[in-house]
Amino acid sequence: RNTTHASLIQFVEDFETLYYQRFIERMHFCCPCIHYCIHAVPETYRMGPLGLISQFTMERTIGNLGEEVRQPSNPFRNLSEQCKRRACVNALLAMCPELDYTVSTHACYSVDTGHGYILLHPRDKGSISLTTQYPEAAFLFDDLLGYRKIRRYGRLQLPNGQIARSLWSETRQANSNHTTRITRNVLVGEINIQNKIAKVQFFFMYWTAEEERNPDATGAPYALVSLYSECNEQLLRESHGACWTGKYTGNNGLKIVKGSKIQSILSMHPLLHVPGDPPEYEGLWCISPRSGLDDIDITGFNEIDGDLGHL
Repeated sequence: RNTTHASLIQFVEDFETLYYQRFIERMHFCCPCIHYCIHAVPETYRMGPLGLISQFTMERTIGNLGEEVRQPSNPFRNLSEQCKRRACVNALLAMCPELDYTVSTHACYSVDTGHGYILLHPRDKGSISLTTQYPEAAFLFDDLLGYRKIRRYGRLQLPNGQIARSLWSETRQANSNHTTRITRNVLVGEINIQNKIAKVQFFFMYWTAEEERNPDATGAPYALVSLYSECNEQLLRESHGACWTGKYTGNNGLKIVKGSKIQSILSMHPLLHVPGDPPEYEGLWCISPRSGLDDIDITGFNEIDGDLGHL
């Protein structure tokens, strides 16, 4: 936050020095939108996202409440009553989420593994041999899990409501006429004491020896991922910490991680390479995290599952 605020202030000062020389008698030439940049960060931190307190949002809410007024008499009294009812309903749903009957139940073949993590279809009908289909990863399963046969799952719902997909599920649906979302890139926490960006190959369940003896044990979700390389420090520094870039390592960066370490979904875009760029910029991918994730725990969010009809 401090870096962003300092950069915006520097931009405004340079802009006003260049075009207005910062003279008080030229204040009427100053663009309000330029001066607004100075207040954007502290006001967002003090009051919340400015989009939630803007004129459009307020007028839209007033319009929705006005639509609920059914009686022509005492319109403002009726409007106040609708506001009070909506506030009461929102408060009840915040305190008792189980009262919200609009929340859909788990999809077919899903496995609730606890702590907000839910494995979703597609899944293999039976166990597959990793030696045949994933020879590069077979040694990982031998070292960490002790076996080479697993049942793959295509997707994992996270506690924040997002649905992380995998290369296996997206490739599987790409062969059909169904258009699927590409959400296989995720932020994984605490790999070698730092967060990493990774592309999910597939998800699977793992039971410890003690859990295998317990018929009621659900096991834990795991994922085979392929890590992106370390961040390009030069681009990160030149962009004031805004542009994180790295190279996709493919099968050279395979790793098994716990599903509980996956924090959120990320969007990775190829970095545009223009003539004159250094050779090390070629093949870089830049990160685009979803905005508003910090507010999800407060407001609640569940991604609409558009794959329910495609088992």
